[in-house]
Amino acid sequence: MSSRKSARPNPASAWHRTPKAIFLLPFLLALGLTLPFCQGPLVWDDVMLLRDDKFVHSLSNIPAAFLRSFWAATPGTRDSYDYYRPFTTVTYILNWAVSGGGWSGPFHIVNSALYAATAGLLALAALGAGAGAGVALASGLLYAAWPTHHENVDFISGRTDLLSGLLLLAAFVLLRRAREKENRGASLLWLMLASAGAIFSKEVSYLAPLAALLAEWAWGLRKDSWMRIGACAAPLLAALPLRNIALAHRVHAPFPPPAYILSALLVNTRTLLFPWPLHVNHFVPNKWAVYNFPMLGAWAAFFVLSFFLSRGKAERALWLAGWLFMFPGCLTGISADRMQYVPTLAFLPWGAMKLSRLPRSAAARAALCGLVVSALSAALLVRGNIWASDRNLFESQVQESPWDPTAHDQLGNVYHRLANVPDIPDSSHARLMRMALEHSRFSVFIDSTAAWPCFDYARNLLGYHEDSLALVVVRRGLRRQDDSRARFIESQALAGLSRWREADSAATRSLKLGAGDKDGNTWATLGWVRFKQARWEDAARLAERATRVDSTLTYAAYNRALALGAAGKVDSSVALYGQLLAAEHDGSTASTALGDLCDFAEAGGPHSQQTLAGFLERAGLEPSPGPASLSPALQPRLAEGAARARRLLHAPHP
Repeated sequence: MSSRKSARPNPASAWHRTPKAIFLLPFLLALGLTLPFCQGPLVWDDVMLLRDDKFVHSLSNIPAAFLRSFWAATPGTRDSYDYYRPFTTVTYILNWAVSGGGWSGPFHIVNSALYAATAGLLALAALGAGAGAGVALASGLLYAAWPTHHENVDFISGRTDLLSGLLLLAAFVLLRRAREKENRGASLLWLMLASAGAIFSKEVSYLAPLAALLAEWAWGLRKDSWMRIGACAAPLLAALPLRNIALAHRVHAPFPPPAYILSALLVNTRTLLFPWPLHVNHFVPNKWAVYNFPMLGAWAAFFVLSFFLSRGKAERALWLAGWLFMFPGCLTGISADRMQYVPTLAFLPWGAMKLSRLPRSAAARAALCGLVVSALSAALLVRGNIWASDRNLFESQVQESPWDPTAHDQLGNVYHRLANVPDIPDSSHARLMRMALEHSRFSVFIDSTAAWPCFDYARNLLGYHEDSLALVVVRRGLRRQDDSRARFIESQALAGLSRWREADSAATRSLKLGAGDKDGNTWATLGWVRFKQARWEDAARLAERATRVDSTLTYAAYNRALALGAAGKVDSSVALYGQLLAAEHDGSTASTALGDLCDFAEAGGPHSQQTLAGFLERAGLEPSPGPASLSPALQPRLAEGAARARRLLHAPHP
């Protein structure tokens, strides 16, 4: 009987013989953690990029996407950066066609699939690059469960990072294969296509040639290394001139001050080390443009020591690659968790290599890492998805970054929008408007130098008829930035103060800045200002233009009917009133319109008596009872205005 012990199978060898498992485990974990959020709505930038941008609603626009700004639907300003990401736009166009409209589900499913494929491919890439099976599996599992990645997946607009990450990783795999294969031409072509897809998805991928250089350095530079690096760089030579053409008409902001860049670097570093979503800033103060030399010194020591404590070229190349992809976000002063998505493609394999030296088997280490980080991600499910709505998102941001002016400003905007939902109870409207005012005011208090918080605060002040204060606030913002929406707010404030000529000028300026292409409210406001200047024909024409831009602006249609009556077209006015009254659900807009008509009649406006009598007849208030086609809720809401109207009709003419 032999004394030799029977040989046990090598776990690493077993994993190497089943690469499908190395791919599938991270893939399935990523799907399991992200698919539950696929019913989330369009939030924040999603609305502007998908629902409001008609360009993505037609398949025929795919070629034109490569000569168009990513934010073409939103006019550029001096305070905003602009981007060139045509491949991401192409995926939105295809996704819109599949979804059959603005249903968000298919968009979320594609995001989850891209993310899951990246997690699985990262594990395979680590395995193919020579890492042990445990390190490879741990890399994929860590990536699949990393908590901050939820922002990229659950936020549809985070697809730019998903695409660039997946295609950069594919380029890395193809770079390795091109190094090993003899069929050099085909390998280089595939490498070039993968790099092109990444570069046309997001600007961070412009660093792909430098990342390829780091990879070649780690494997050992050869004479043919430059061919592969050149294949990664070739798409960039095409993207840069196309980008200049697409963005030629835009104004590009300069880089922020150095202190702002350093603040973003510190916040991003903290979030990387403590990966909880939305950067809970307990370790780094969230006060921009403030130098923090102790924290900066600690970061520099951390960076240098980690580099020298890395074993071998592979770990050092991963460490440098992670920071290489981290810095573009810092240079623009951005500290969003999305900026860390691509860097973690390098940081997490580096961390897995460090964990591989713990005294456990490779499979046990991988499973332990995956379980621990998965628990952090799963906690998001228990806590509730912050991407379930704009309100959830910005309430979480305000809670976790209470001194972030942008978070307060955006939350105020959400409350303002919710307060103006049709048929909302008066008590809810008042409460939401009060919260909108408080958050916009606090945003201005935190950062008095920004323009947008001033505009939003002024708009909320108008809801409380604080026209004088609103005018002061909006003009303070206009000194920093001339903006179409701000000019519209200025015109409303001036109209509330009966300064009609100035209101006319402000509304006209708003239209010249581009508001009229998508905002019917500006046309409606200008129409009302012209009405107050007794320019009846102009008022009717502008109100009609407002309803053509936005057919939901019922109040603009009522204003048109009022202007038509004043212009002497009483029959047209009464007929239009009849159409609008028949379509009313609760009578709230009709009640306001009747009040305006009574004010006009009380002031002795031309043809107002005939128009007022026609309104009452069409509303079924004179004589009574009214037509059966009208909403039952209409007459009670009009009762007070009708009593006033009857008094005016029976009063002697002035």
